Amino acid sequence: METMPSDAGGPILLLIPDVFFAVTVRNTVRRLGYDPHILKTTDELVVAAGEHQAVLAVVDLATVRSSDEWTDIGEIEASGIPVLVFGSHKDVDGLRAAKSAGVARVVSNGQFHREMRDMIERYALASSCAVADEPQDIDAPLSSVPPGTTDHAPEKNQSEVIVDTH
Repeated sequence: METMPSDAGGPILLLIPDVFFAVTVRNTVRRLGYDPHILKTTDELVVAAGEHQAVLAVVDLATVRSSDEWTDIGEIEASGIPVLVFGSHKDVDGLRAAKSAGVARVVSNGQFHREMRDMIERYALASSCAVADEPQDIDAPLSSVPPGTTDHAPEKNQSEVIVDTH
């Protein structure tokens, strides 16, 4: 796997089975100055999270098939690595399972495609700031959000899944 220079923003773990879309996300991650690691299974994600000081994990909802895997992903989030999950807005049970696991953000495929660059940058930066003990504001509006509105990361203890289906 090709890696970024040592001044890169840190590793970002990508659990995305669609090879073509994984390459798109990988290229976005590289352009943002981070080191992408494409993984194939949840087990690989867990191992990579333990081996690297990752600043973010991006997970395709379709790759997670069991409650044990959601527990593992929740532990990655609890370890200080924000987890961003995207998936079909029709997979309500999967989206709720991701939210229940305590991931940082759960969004629809459409929202992730539209705001991928901003979301990756936002959550990776929040993680980097937390590591450096600097103040962070991950609830600041994304640049693609219309003026007067904000995109707040849902509280971890909310029971509802907030998904933009447009």
